[in-house]
Amino acid sequence: MKNTDKKNECTINRQIEIAEEFENQRNSSCNCESVILKEEAVRKKTDSKGNKWKKVYCGSGGHFKNWFEQCIEIYGEENISVEEISSSNLRCYNGSNEKMKRIWVKLPLENNCR
Repeated sequence: MKNTDKKNECTINRQIEIAEEFENQRNSSCNCESVILKEEAVRKKTDSKGNKWKKVYCGSGGHFKNWFEQCIEIYGEENISVEEISSSNLRCYNGSNEKMKRIWVKLPLENNCR
């Protein structure tokens, strides 16, 4: 076997190893699409006092801040609740100190009576 053939074989083997490592990482981490779909399914909740809440936003950073400020302006601070949720399954959050949050708005009393 020629020296260039050995070199090519080593390169190909390394590419296969890299591809397998990537596939293993992809399979071991949660599928971002499924995490997002699960989050989209979360729309309403009822607290321990029987109040009903509607989720209006989920995210972080500057967008969260803007949404939060607008919700306070529209609904009043007493009608807003923020819930921190795990972002560990989303690779875009891994390694950052950013926390993912939901903004909940309390539904009016007539919706809470149903």
